[in-house]
Amino acid sequence: MNEEPEVNEKQPDERVAAEGATEGAAEVAAETVTINQGGANTVTAQTVTVVQGGINSATAESIRVEQGGIARAEGVSIQVDTGGIALARGETVTVNRGGAMVVVAETAHMNEAIVGLAIAGEITGDAQILIDAKSAAIIGAIAGLVIGGMKLLWGRRRGG
Repeated sequence: MNEEPEVNEKQPDERVAAEGATEGAAEVAAETVTINQGGANTVTAQTVTVVQGGINSATAESIRVEQGGIARAEGVSIQVDTGGIALARGETVTVNRGGAMVVVAETAHMNEAIVGLAIAGEITGDAQILIDAKSAAIIGAIAGLVIGGMKLLWGRRRGG
Protein backbone atom coordinates (compact mmCIF):
# COMPACT_ATOMS: atom_id res chain seq x y z
CA MET A 1 0.00 0.00 0.00
CA ASN A 2 1.99 2.96 -1.21
CA GLU A 3 -0.71 5.29 -2.36
CA GLU A 4 -1.51 8.88 -1.50
CA PRO A 5 -4.12 9.43 1.21
CA GLU A 6 -7.51 10.78 0.26
CA VAL A 7 -7.53 14.53 0.71
CA ASN A 8 -10.91 16.21 0.58
CA GLU A 9 -10.78 19.92 1.30
CA LYS A 10 -14.22 20.73 -0.16
CA GLN A 11 -16.16 18.47 2.21
CA PRO A 12 -14.51 18.84 5.65
CA ASP A 13 -17.18 16.67 7.33
CA GLU A 14 -15.85 13.49 5.74
CA ARG A 15 -13.53 11.10 7.48
CA VAL A 16 -10.08 11.04 5.93
CA ALA A 17 -7.80 8.07 6.39
CA ALA A 18 -4.17 8.25 5.35
CA GLU A 19 -3.13 4.63 5.63
CA GLY A 20 0.10 3.47 4.10
CA ALA A 21 0.98 6.94 2.87
CA THR A 22 4.75 6.86 3.09
CA GLU A 23 5.21 10.01 1.06
CA GLY A 24 2.48 11.85 2.95
CA ALA A 25 -0.06 14.45 2.01
CA ALA A 26 0.55 18.18 1.83
CA GLU A 27 -2.61 19.40 3.56
CA VAL A 28 -5.46 17.41 5.06
CA ALA A 29 -8.67 19.00 6.34
CA ALA A 30 -11.58 16.92 7.65
CA GLU A 31 -13.66 16.29 10.74
CA THR A 32 -11.69 13.13 11.59
CA VAL A 33 -8.20 12.33 10.32
CA THR A 34 -6.52 8.98 10.97
CA ILE A 35 -2.96 8.42 9.83
CA ASN A 36 -1.69 4.85 10.07
CA GLN A 37 1.91 4.22 9.00
CA GLY A 38 1.95 7.41 6.96
CA GLY A 39 2.37 11.11 7.25
CA ALA A 40 1.06 14.56 6.43
CA ASN A 41 2.45 18.06 6.42
CA THR A 42 -0.52 20.02 7.79
CA VAL A 43 -3.68 18.57 9.35
CA THR A 44 -6.73 20.54 10.48
CA ALA A 45 -9.58 18.54 12.01
CA GLN A 46 -11.80 17.96 15.04
CA THR A 47 -10.08 14.64 15.82
CA VAL A 48 -6.60 13.53 14.73
CA THR A 49 -5.18 10.07 15.36
CA VAL A 50 -1.65 9.06 14.34
CA VAL A 51 -0.46 5.46 14.67
CA GLN A 52 3.10 4.77 13.58
CA GLY A 53 3.22 7.92 11.50
CA GLY A 54 3.99 11.58 11.63
CA ILE A 55 2.62 15.05 11.07
CA ASN A 56 4.48 18.31 10.74
CA SER A 57 1.66 20.53 12.06
CA ALA A 58 -1.68 19.45 13.55
CA THR A 59 -4.54 21.61 14.79
CA ALA A 60 -7.53 19.79 16.28
CA GLU A 61 -9.79 19.60 19.29
CA SER A 62 -8.42 16.13 20.10
CA ILE A 63 -5.01 14.82 19.02
CA ARG A 64 -3.75 11.30 19.80
CA VAL A 65 -0.34 9.91 18.83
CA GLU A 66 0.70 6.29 19.30
CA GLN A 67 4.20 5.23 18.27
CA GLY A 68 4.52 8.29 16.09
CA GLY A 69 5.40 11.93 16.20
CA ILE A 70 4.18 15.45 15.57
CA ALA A 71 6.38 18.51 15.22
CA ARG A 72 3.71 21.04 16.31
CA ALA A 73 0.37 20.14 17.86
CA GLU A 74 -2.29 22.56 19.01
CA GLY A 75 -5.58 21.42 20.50
CA VAL A 76 -7.82 21.10 23.52
CA SER A 77 -6.63 17.57 24.37
CA ILE A 78 -3.29 16.14 23.21
CA GLN A 79 -2.23 12.59 24.11
CA VAL A 80 1.06 10.93 23.21
CA ASP A 81 1.67 7.22 23.90
CA THR A 82 5.17 5.86 23.20
CA GLY A 83 5.81 8.65 20.77
CA GLY A 84 7.20 12.12 20.56
CA ILE A 85 6.13 15.68 20.04
CA ALA A 86 8.26 18.78 19.57
CA LEU A 87 5.76 21.48 20.59
CA ALA A 88 2.44 20.69 22.26
CA ARG A 89 0.06 23.50 23.15
CA GLY A 90 -3.32 22.63 24.63
CA GLU A 91 -5.60 22.68 27.63
CA THR A 92 -4.62 19.13 28.60
CA VAL A 93 -1.45 17.44 27.39
CA THR A 94 -0.71 13.82 28.32
CA VAL A 95 2.58 12.08 27.55
CA ASN A 96 2.85 8.37 28.40
CA ARG A 97 6.20 6.63 27.89
CA GLY A 98 7.26 9.24 25.38
CA GLY A 99 8.93 12.57 25.01
CA ALA A 100 8.24 16.20 24.27
CA MET A 101 10.52 19.16 23.71
CA VAL A 102 8.08 21.90 24.79
CA VAL A 103 4.71 21.48 26.52
CA VAL A 104 2.46 24.49 27.16
CA ALA A 105 -0.79 23.51 28.87
CA GLU A 106 -3.22 24.24 31.65
CA THR A 107 -2.79 20.65 32.84
CA ALA A 108 0.06 18.31 31.90
CA HIS A 109 -0.04 14.60 32.78
CA MET A 110 3.38 12.97 32.38
CA ASN A 111 3.94 9.25 32.91
CA GLU A 112 7.44 7.89 32.30
CA ALA A 113 8.05 10.88 30.05
CA ILE A 114 11.00 13.10 29.24
CA VAL A 115 10.14 16.75 28.66
CA GLY A 116 12.55 19.53 27.75
CA LEU A 117 10.48 22.54 28.85
CA ALA A 118 7.11 22.33 30.60
CA ILE A 119 4.98 25.39 31.21
CA ALA A 120 1.72 24.32 32.82
CA GLY A 121 -0.65 25.36 35.56
CA GLU A 122 -0.55 21.82 36.96
CA ILE A 123 1.90 19.00 36.23
CA THR A 124 1.17 15.47 37.43
CA GLY A 125 2.95 12.15 37.07
CA ASP A 126 6.52 10.94 37.09
CA ALA A 127 8.23 12.86 34.33
CA GLN A 128 11.79 13.93 33.91
CA ILE A 129 11.34 17.64 33.18
CA LEU A 130 14.58 19.34 32.25
CA ILE A 131 13.28 22.92 32.61
CA ASP A 132 9.99 24.01 34.13
CA ALA A 133 8.55 27.54 34.12
CA LYS A 134 10.18 28.48 37.45
CA SER A 135 13.59 27.18 36.36
CA ALA A 136 13.31 29.01 33.03
CA ALA A 137 12.61 32.29 34.85
CA ILE A 138 15.60 31.78 37.16
CA ILE A 139 17.91 30.87 34.26
CA GLY A 140 16.73 33.95 32.35
CA ALA A 141 17.32 36.25 35.32
CA ILE A 142 20.80 34.85 35.94
CA ALA A 143 21.70 35.08 32.24
CA GLY A 144 20.49 38.68 32.19
CA LEU A 145 22.60 39.58 35.22
CA VAL A 146 25.70 37.89 33.79
CA ILE A 147 25.35 39.51 30.37
CA GLY A 148 24.58 42.89 31.93
CA GLY A 149 27.61 42.60 34.23
CA MET A 150 29.88 41.64 31.35
CA LYS A 151 28.69 44.59 29.26
CA LEU A 152 29.24 46.88 32.22
CA LEU A 153 32.79 45.59 32.75
CA TRP A 154 33.70 45.72 29.05
CA GLY A 155 32.25 49.22 28.80
CA ARG A 156 34.54 50.43 31.60
CA ARG A 157 37.63 48.88 29.98
CA ARG A 158 37.02 50.65 26.69
CA GLY A 159 36.28 53.99 28.28
CA GLY A 160 39.12 53.89 30.82
